[in-house]
Amino acid sequence: MHGGIHYKSNKFLTFNEPIKELSGFKIHKFNLYGHIGSPAVPVVKIGDKVKMGQIIAIGQDKISINIYSSVSGKILDINNIYIIIENDFSDEYISLNKLENPNGTEILARIKEAGIIGMGGAGFPTYSKYETDKKIETLIINGAECEDYLTTDDLIMSKYSAEVLQGAILLAKILDIKNVIVGIEKDKKEAIKFMKESAKLFSLKQNIDINPKIIIKPIKSKYPQGAEKMIIQTLTGKEVPFNSLPADIGIIVNNVHTAYSVYRAVFFGEPCIKRVITISGRAVVNKGNYLVRMGSSVADVFCSAGGASYNSKKLDIYKEFAKGRLKACEKLANKMHATEDLKEKKQIEIKLKQEIKDTNREIYKHYVIAVDGCENNLVKILAGGVFMGIQIDEEYCIEARTSAILFLAESEVENHVPTACINCKKCAGVCPVSIQPMQINNYAEIKNFEECKKLNVMSCIECGACSYVCPAKIPLAYNMKMVKKSVKNLAKIKNNFL
Repeated sequence: MHGGIHYKSNKFLTFNEPIKELSGFKIHKFNLYGHIGSPAVPVVKIGDKVKMGQIIAIGQDKISINIYSSVSGKILDINNIYIIIENDFSDEYISLNKLENPNGTEILARIKEAGIIGMGGAGFPTYSKYETDKKIETLIINGAECEDYLTTDDLIMSKYSAEVLQGAILLAKILDIKNVIVGIEKDKKEAIKFMKESAKLFSLKQNIDINPKIIIKPIKSKYPQGAEKMIIQTLTGKEVPFNSLPADIGIIVNNVHTAYSVYRAVFFGEPCIKRVITISGRAVVNKGNYLVRMGSSVADVFCSAGGASYNSKKLDIYKEFAKGRLKACEKLANKMHATEDLKEKKQIEIKLKQEIKDTNREIYKHYVIAVDGCENNLVKILAGGVFMGIQIDEEYCIEARTSAILFLAESEVENHVPTACINCKKCAGVCPVSIQPMQINNYAEIKNFEECKKLNVMSCIECGACSYVCPAKIPLAYNMKMVKKSVKNLAKIKNNFL
């Protein structure tokens, strides 16, 4: 891979933490646009009762997905973007039928039915990659996970190595792919160890009709090693031409979590209703990897993961603020322990859990005010990693493509004022697609987007490596993104005059 960077890693914050599961929350919001492609179309109406695992929206064309409820409850609202469900906490569950020894056609149909997308962050419907007439020789399972803070894939490969490989074998069976390569960065030693052990067992036990050659290949730890075109080049030596897809050179790439979800969908009938995400950053206490239900709000996840880091001087502010509600929780707890009626005990327990969550939400809403000036004050929330993640607020809801939620403290966020370019060319040296960000930026400043296009700005993968190394702190990655939009708009304007 050309270019790339090495950064001071924050993965140690969650590396040794086991995967913990979060239960459902009072309100879940399901984004009809939570994937690449056309929005899903609701098949429920306001007031309907739904079960956990029930389909609530269907994909409407070739590039779209089905959406399932991750909780049981009532449809509160449906708008142009969200289906909103009030959880009744009964967790009444329905699953898809389990498949035994499915053929390729059945596996592909199940992936489409279950609503599985690229879970590394891109959100591209998985089934659409396999609806191709190209001859696919190699399936790459991307376990690079090169973004800072993120350890989701690392933990999944360490804990569920056999399941990940079974998912990979199912994917290979769809198009009779003979070679499966799992690329894992060398710093993920436990993941490499367990994946190699599982691969060895599979090579001995597989049936002849599901017997691709599996290679576990450690690769250099370098950002953005996990970008699709980069990992293809690293593992196979092949380059994907500009404006082409991996399938055009006989390759398909899927994320580790995607493979695991395929395994769950086929053998357990589990649609895409949960995923593992990394919760990290120095503004949250209980950092780690959590199995989270789709549609959970960031505010609820934040509170469940221990809320904010704060110093002891601020603790009294929290206690005073929540005193009344905490007393209500205490009364409910005493009542629950006092009653001998099991049905009543269960009802009180449900009410108590909700009261605790509501209290935490109220604390979160007042958090920035309450801990103003604190060393670990929350200043930014990101969905995804620090390089390619997007800034969000507490109302954002977990989607299948959400690989992490980062709660960043002031010490983790740079607020430098950009200065003039010094023509050091560091940005060009680290660019994995070998473009010249400084030159493109200069032409963009004078609105010469034709020249930007000639300099191959459309090849930019928006990885952020250029911004990271820029001594002038120019937001080059953001500028490249804006330039790409301008070039596309320029093409549209030209087409309108043809």
